Amino acid sequence: GLVTVESTGVDFPTGIHHPSVQLHFENDSYLPGFQKLVDAVHAHDCPVFLQLFHSGPWHPQSWSGVQPIAASALPKSELPHPHLDEPRSVNKEEIQELVEKFADAAERAKKAGFDGVEVNTSSTHLINSFLSPGWNRRTDEYGPQNLENRSRFLVEIVSRIKTKLGKDFPVSVLLSGVEYGVPNGIVLEDACGFALLLEKAGVDA
Repeated sequence: GLVTVESTGVDFPTGIHHPSVQLHFENDSYLPGFQKLVDAVHAHDCPVFLQLFHSGPWHPQSWSGVQPIAASALPKSELPHPHLDEPRSVNKEEIQELVEKFADAAERAKKAGFDGVEVNTSSTHLINSFLSPGWNRRTDEYGPQNLENRSRFLVEIVSRIKTKLGKDFPVSVLLSGVEYGVPNGIVLEDACGFALLLEKAGVDA
């Protein structure tokens, strides 16, 4: 069996959606609590993964006062989900900082005793906004021109985690197979292509 502890933000506050209840692991001060959680699961002879994510455009600006981020800045009229706040586009320097934040969170997860990590790229989260042509309007190498560009941010995250923690520390990825309700969203053929690219990058599942 396997327990996966879901939706743990790698950044705070903009990396989470439910600020009063959602887990986040952006620094070592949370290690003791996560270690207790891991010990409780391991006591029943069960492995446990920590799911890492960044809420991206799902973050409520009304709570933090900070504008959410996405692959591209979209006006309200063009948001795939119009109830969300208008996000700003992340620049390439911020992308590299976020890659490191995912890798650092994975390293903390290993220190806490987790048996692996899962990178959540589904729903309206930050990574999904790169994978989805319904969200991604970029014109650089992270743009929607092809599957390689759309998945570049995710592949860089996975590669950095593997470089930092070694090939034997398991990394899985949660993908949206089909992005329902999003015009020009992810389709099954995209997801299959992403899976092959992720396998080459070293993803275990």
